[in-house]
Amino acid sequence: MSGYFSVIVCGDMVEKSKPEPEIYLKACEGLQVRPDECYVLEDSKSGILSGFKAGCKVIMVPDLWMPDDELLKIIYRKFNDLDEVKDFLAENRAKTGESIQG
Repeated sequence: MSGYFSVIVCGDMVEKSKPEPEIYLKACEGLQVRPDECYVLEDSKSGILSGFKAGCKVIMVPDLWMPDDELLKIIYRKFNDLDEVKDFLAENRAKTGESIQG
């Protein structure tokens, strides 16, 4: 995976697991970016809460359950599949000129 991602943070590298924000904060630190500059892709409630608490832009791709109204208020965007996420990120990059790090 190291050929695809510049930073990898796994659950055994943090003391507090999701829904605590530690894993995302550690990833942001490794990427040397602010959390509000990062997108988080999640499909679980604890992951959504974790990314939100970290201050990241949470993108949800539902899998086995759909978010309730409370979670819908805190996610940045919701897409039906990863192809939609890919299109969104490419479109956003074209508009802003931002690079995507991972």
